[in-house]
Amino acid sequence: MSPEAELGGELLLMAFGSGWFMGYGWALYRAVGWVERIRKWAAGVEEAQRIEATEGVN
Repeated sequence: MSPEAELGGELLLMAFGSGWFMGYGWALYRAVGWVERIRKWAAGVEEAQRIEATEGVN
């Protein structure tokens, strides 16, 4: 492995090993999870409204 790659790996390890990065990564992961949940919920609400609208027509 080249010295540059080794240094990059060490820096990456230090960043991942630090509590700040772990906390930040976890917060980001949670935020993305919430966004996905809200999008799914909104899609479900839209779907329900569309079904109600089509049932009203029939």
